[in-house]
Amino acid sequence: LVMLVAVWREPDGRLLHAHIVTAAASEDASSALACNGAALLCDRRVDEVTFAATHNSMSSEADGWLWPNQATGIRSQLDSGIRGFLIDAHYWESPGMGAFLLARVPSKLRTAFLSHVVRLHPSDVYLCHHICAAGATRLTDTLREVDAFLDAHPDQVVILDIEDHVLPSDAERSFRDSGL
Repeated sequence: LVMLVAVWREPDGRLLHAHIVTAAASEDASSALACNGAALLCDRRVDEVTFAATHNSMSSEADGWLWPNQATGIRSQLDSGIRGFLIDAHYWESPGMGAFLLARVPSKLRTAFLSHVVRLHPSDVYLCHHICAAGATRLTDTLREVDAFLDAHPDQVVILDIEDHVLPSDAERSFRDSGL
């Protein structure tokens, strides 16, 4: 059994929506599954298991974010045993907000700041920490990484806790487009 739990929260922390996706393991998967590394966890509810998790999981030095919270990206975190991801979904800032922010970025960091602005397309849902121009990853791309990990590791459970600043329909589109 493959399970992904996605949780959307209001900015004040109140639960907005929870979504659980499950799928049967493929027939070629091992018959002796060990849920997140321990068979005794397979019969427990999600709320009875402790998961290693990261805050602002998407904000990584390896992905070139300004002011990152993590050293590595989400796929590397998955490979290292992290199974809970606290991520923030946003729309891109307006061009006026980008100029406002750029004026406040120290001159030695402006090139890195602008590289994020130029390489991303602001018409989608992004994982970022309030200021997408300082670092952002498309939600769909991150969900594809999680999907690929779960395909390769059908005995793992991954939790996404999404601080949602986008419409639920746009977040759901990202899930559909990712294949999850």
